[in-house]
Amino acid sequence: MSNRAKSKKGPTVITGDQFRADSSLTLDTIKSWTVDSIDRAAEQLIPEWNGHELGMVTFSLSNDNKAVHNARFVLQGEMFKDSVKVVNANLFWTFPGAVPHQLVLETIPCSLFTFRDNLVSNLVDASELDYSLRPTGKQPLIGTELDDVGFKGFCLRAYIWPTSPCWAKLVILLYPLSKDELAREQPLSVHAAFPGLSLLSVTFPLSQEAKRGARYGLPFLPAIRPGAPFDSCPHFPPAGELVAAAAALLRKTTYPEIKSNANYLRRRWSDLKDGGHNPDALKSQPLTLTWPTPSTTVPGAQGRLAALVLFNLSFPLGKWFPPQEILIPLKTYTKS
Repeated sequence: MSNRAKSKKGPTVITGDQFRADSSLTLDTIKSWTVDSIDRAAEQLIPEWNGHELGMVTFSLSNDNKAVHNARFVLQGEMFKDSVKVVNANLFWTFPGAVPHQLVLETIPCSLFTFRDNLVSNLVDASELDYSLRPTGKQPLIGTELDDVGFKGFCLRAYIWPTSPCWAKLVILLYPLSKDELAREQPLSVHAAFPGLSLLSVTFPLSQEAKRGARYGLPFLPAIRPGAPFDSCPHFPPAGELVAAAAALLRKTTYPEIKSNANYLRRRWSDLKDGGHNPDALKSQPLTLTWPTPSTTVPGAQGRLAALVLFNLSFPLGKWFPPQEILIPLKTYTKS
């Protein structure tokens, strides 16, 4: 079956047999998804994992294990695990005499990028990275040499967009100022839609694909953090609640303004500053792919994730229908 179903009036919705529930969820299955640490979920649940980029949807349960307390996306592994990334630094900074420079990035731990209740990460300052800046073909600049070329550091932010039942796209935006200086000069940088420059993009798996005969409405293997030991609280949320919580999380995507070079970015930042740093001036780009909305809801009880989803009794568990409000990107950047 196709992984995408398109509505003439709405967005393209990710679909596939992987979303069908073909088994009943049991306590033993929930126990097999349990991890001691959310940050080590992939390592504990997927022994054959190669250590490259991988996403996990994690559920923390309530104190009695009967409900989903929250759902969180975790990016695990390392970028450039077996190599380095060399990019054209002149896209990000203007150097004296327009001399060509390169930004060289060593392995980046994915754990630096943390996600709360959506698929947009925190800002990561360059001081947390292993990198160098160099004129093309020459030795890296050090000390005052960096000051001489007007280098003021940089920071990064990660954006995630699901692209199929078990795969997603990761885009890293670069902002050509240190994290602290960016906050001082551009207060709107706290917003997910704040414009930046595209450093890199990769596709990566969402955990491990659920096997036929062991699917519960989720296409992938999740990670569970119980609120109490299952021996003393042998309960677990219904499968529909896990599905709804995951859907609510994976639909919280943002596609910001992405400029093609430093000149366009500085011009846009200047416009935002002249406009009084008004959040309404930020322009999220339209999206064209969306995670499906399940045919069940999450109870709005205290301590549970409040997921806004649609409910339709004509759809059995594991069936999905397309929403109309969220889209995912076709473009990779805007030029103005």
